[in-house]
Amino acid sequence: MRDENKPKAQLINELVEMRRHIIETGTKLKQTESLLYDCKEKIKYFNSFMTAVSDRKPAEDKLRAAHQRLLDIIEFLPDATFVIDQDKKVIAWNRAIAEMTGVPKEAVMGKGEYAYAVPFYGSPQPILIDLIFSNDREIEKKYMYIDRQDNKIFAEKYSRFPFSGIESIMWGVAAPLFDKHGSLVGAVESIRDITKHKQAESALKAERQRLYYVLDRLPAFVCLITKDYSISFANLYFRERFGDSIGKPCYEVYRKQNKPCSHCPTLSVLKTKTTVEWEWTSLDGRVYQVYDYPYNDMDGSRLALELMVDITESKQIKEDLEMSEARYRAIVEDQTEFICRHLPGGTITFVNEAYCRYFGIKREELLGSNLRTFIGVNAMKQLEEHFSTINTKNPVATIELNVLMSWGENRWQHWTNRGIFNEQGHLVEFQSVGHDITKRKLAEQALQESETKYRTLVERIPAITYITRLDKTSTTIYVSPQIERILGFTQADFEAEPDTWHKQLHPDDRERVLAELSLFHVNNKPFQSEYRMVAHDGSVLWMKDEANITRDFDGRPLYVQGIMFDITQQKQVEEALRTSEERFNKAFNASPVLQAIISLSRKCFIDANESWLRTMGFKREELLNHTIYERYINENIALYENIIKSSDQWPIHNMEFVFHTKTGEKRAGLFSGDEIYLGGERCFLAVIRDITEKMQFEKEMARLDRLDLVGEMAAGIGHEIRNPMTSVRGFLQIFCTRKEFAPYKEHLNLMIEELDRANTIITEFLSLAKNKAVVQKAQNLNHIVQALSPLIMADGMVADKHIEFELNAIPEIALDDKEIRQLILNLVRNGFEAMSPGQKMKIKTFQDENVIVLAVRDPGKGIEPAVLEKLGTPFFTTKDNGTGLGLAMCYSIAARHNATIQVETGPTGTTFSVRFKM
Repeated sequence: MRDENKPKAQLINELVEMRRHIIETGTKLKQTESLLYDCKEKIKYFNSFMTAVSDRKPAEDKLRAAHQRLLDIIEFLPDATFVIDQDKKVIAWNRAIAEMTGVPKEAVMGKGEYAYAVPFYGSPQPILIDLIFSNDREIEKKYMYIDRQDNKIFAEKYSRFPFSGIESIMWGVAAPLFDKHGSLVGAVESIRDITKHKQAESALKAERQRLYYVLDRLPAFVCLITKDYSISFANLYFRERFGDSIGKPCYEVYRKQNKPCSHCPTLSVLKTKTTVEWEWTSLDGRVYQVYDYPYNDMDGSRLALELMVDITESKQIKEDLEMSEARYRAIVEDQTEFICRHLPGGTITFVNEAYCRYFGIKREELLGSNLRTFIGVNAMKQLEEHFSTINTKNPVATIELNVLMSWGENRWQHWTNRGIFNEQGHLVEFQSVGHDITKRKLAEQALQESETKYRTLVERIPAITYITRLDKTSTTIYVSPQIERILGFTQADFEAEPDTWHKQLHPDDRERVLAELSLFHVNNKPFQSEYRMVAHDGSVLWMKDEANITRDFDGRPLYVQGIMFDITQQKQVEEALRTSEERFNKAFNASPVLQAIISLSRKCFIDANESWLRTMGFKREELLNHTIYERYINENIALYENIIKSSDQWPIHNMEFVFHTKTGEKRAGLFSGDEIYLGGERCFLAVIRDITEKMQFEKEMARLDRLDLVGEMAAGIGHEIRNPMTSVRGFLQIFCTRKEFAPYKEHLNLMIEELDRANTIITEFLSLAKNKAVVQKAQNLNHIVQALSPLIMADGMVADKHIEFELNAIPEIALDDKEIRQLILNLVRNGFEAMSPGQKMKIKTFQDENVIVLAVRDPGKGIEPAVLEKLGTPFFTTKDNGTGLGLAMCYSIAARHNATIQVETGPTGTTFSVRFKM
């Protein structure tokens, strides 16, 4: 027989059974066996061959020897082991358990009554092995840990053996022993001292807790990731940022995904065992620098230790710094001044492009070279003396140098040099900024030569030239001789009293002029002012004063130099012109007719009065200085061009025409115009008298006259026509009942229908009567609309046409309920006929100042202009079956309610607005 991986309990079980069989049957067996253990002390192979040799004494001896060898095996097992039979008597007690408990084998072998428990507890009592025979919960309570796996029982317990004095944490396993029939014949228990193992586990746990404690308090996002993407640890910083993530996959925590990322830098750490550094942007836009390290856990498992640092702000700062550096470098490179940095010994460390261009040397040749190589000996000596004056108290100094250039030309340069010192106050570098002042130096030389010529010239011009100090009252330094001719004061007067100019300012202008002068000193902009001065003889003169600040070559202000002109006559002319313009402007802007001035050369608007702007729909800034081609549609432009071409027929008087507003609205007007000149520029004055309302009023009067005429006709002949028609209809009905007319019944019914249709037309015709009796009473228009809404919506639903109501709060007005119902139905049905299926009509009521408005809008294609002019005319219709009385009736009802109907139409639809006066 050969078994692999056979546990000790089973092996012992077989040997016990063999022993029992031998004793019971007296059979003598020949037996050979071999045992092989694995690394965990488990019997790997047990080979046994047995042959019955009854009554053969040698076989008995061998069997006893095999039994002894089995007991020897148990004896020398490394784990403390003992065996009991079914009577709970000890049949095996090995050396390991004797050493552990301090109780020798002889003290317990063959004893029952829980004798095996005395070495453990000092008294006989049930222990772990007894649970093989019964499930006693009281026994289980003695152990720290207990577990059942198949028919084995595992347990852990802290023990202090009363005889050996050993204190340990013990791990034990108990297993049953069965005979060949499967009957329980005993049990075995092995015990192992796991104190050191437990101590190692505790140390490992403590070490891990210390590690987690440190990681938990790091000011960075730290986690441990297993090879299956699970986060096994996350520190406090991490949990506050990403929530409770322990046990969750990293791709779910980081990216809200349900599967791993296609490329995972973190897990590559587990494969390559090398550190990985990468950058990650989270879903909310935060940027992290991620460091992944291979990490072997205390239990030997390999993890990825991930440390993340939020670098969003630092990255932004870095980008800003890089941008700032690039921007400042660009600024430096774009400067016209030549800039360089050099060490105290003269070695150049930086030059900008302007420096290279100025000296005609490439940047790579300059960097690392010394200033002495191209500055020149004399200039360098002067420069070294200059540099010696720069220290921490005076870090900046300026110097002007005359440098002999490499091509032999002498050029003047102005340098501003700054010393750069470290924290210890030691000079580490110079920064020099320079510019060429050769022209200025040459100009200074020429200045002295020209000063005499300038003074001669100044004293000959017909204006007062002066030089003053840069003080509040502009104290006079010099004044030209013309002062005497213009103001009556001599040069000597101004020299004796330098504040003469300030004193002679007109009292009404003094405060303003001095304020302008102060502003001039601050802003450094040219001074220009017009003011009055009191002459020596007391007369008042207008002066135009223009001045500038004169500066030296370093830009420092020296004095004010200016010139004054006598503009008294010009002011008198301007005043007369201003008065004339005021009168014109008042007439121009206050006129009720439309007026505009157009430049004929530039073809743009120079001015337009309020009537023009209001009617045309423009704001002043939209119109002025814009050409007519920018602001008017083609019809207006064509009219303008025709008028310009016919300039030989100017002036134009009351030419009737149609013009268009900004919105495209057509209006009627009488055009007049003629050419005028403004400031020497040839212009055209256009005048339009808007007669749109007048023509509409005339049309409305004509239409009302027609309605009145039709109404009078209706009232006069309506009944006369109806009476004979009623008789004819009666006879036709009689004919329909007679048999001899049965073949003609269809024709007779058609005649009756046509009579009914004619009667309906007469009814509508009679409604146009001006003197028709109406009963008006105060009521709310909204109530009438709401009462009609079911009927209107039903009419629309039949043809798949919809309607929307917008009824705003309005007061009550005097209305005839029946007539208003008829008006609304006529307007709605007209709108339905203009709509396509699926479209929506809108009925709206609202108050517009002192008017109540009923608006019915359909989204049809609009009304043709030719049809629009004839709306409301009785018997005018564009429909195949129309009578042409529907809208005429609406206009008649509106007239009886002292209301008007306005029509707005276009390609996107038509709106009928009935406006009731309150």
